[in-house]
Amino acid sequence: MRIVIEATPEEFAAMLSKLTNPKFEVRIDNTESTAVNLNKYIPDVEIDSMNLTVRSTDTLKAAGLTNLRQLLHYTENELLKTPNLGRKSLNEIKTKLSEMGYAFKQ
Repeated sequence: MRIVIEATPEEFAAMLSKLTNPKFEVRIDNTESTAVNLNKYIPDVEIDSMNLTVRSTDTLKAAGLTNLRQLLHYTENELLKTPNLGRKSLNEIKTKLSEMGYAFKQ
């Protein structure tokens, strides 16, 4: 698939900041290739401020996940392996991520 967008690499990365893969390649006019790290475009949202239930918040924090950037590095299956995090909590987290415009890594 080929999509042409007239933008600087930074503008392009900002447009695609909702992607779950934190790295992708940008080709500019088919002559220049630049790796762009999308992590800098994901806001530094703390898990505590995501308005999740206490159980989901505590489970994520117990697993060492404290912010949105860390959470987006997980797949659903990886997160389900977290102790005390079940399908109900996973669905709650997925819904919240979707409301924020994000999704788990595939």
